[in-house]
Amino acid sequence: DAIAAATINGARGLNRPDLGRISAGCKADLTAVDVAGPLVGAGAAPPEPLHNLLYANGLSVRYTITGGRLQVYQGEVVVDDMVKLRRRAAAAVSGIWQRLADEGWFAA
Repeated sequence: DAIAAATINGARGLNRPDLGRISAGCKADLTAVDVAGPLVGAGAAPPEPLHNLLYANGLSVRYTITGGRLQVYQGEVVVDDMVKLRRRAAAAVSGIWQRLADEGWFAA
């Protein structure tokens, strides 16, 4: 369920049938997350890596490729200026919160 929530369900929420899975006709966007590092693991590969993935956050992302373009390399954003990126991210997140509020997800 956690993997579906982070992949196919997220793509559905964005109305993007071309995202959320690796198959013919879909975009091959990939992210590598360090599940053994000190932020979520114990320094060694865990027997159940998906368990550690549940505790990971952006600081655990090592590499990200979207649309064939490297976005994050060795944990550092390399695609854009961080100030501009933060501004756009804040606008996107505000839109998501507003959509959830409009759909009644928050108690009055």
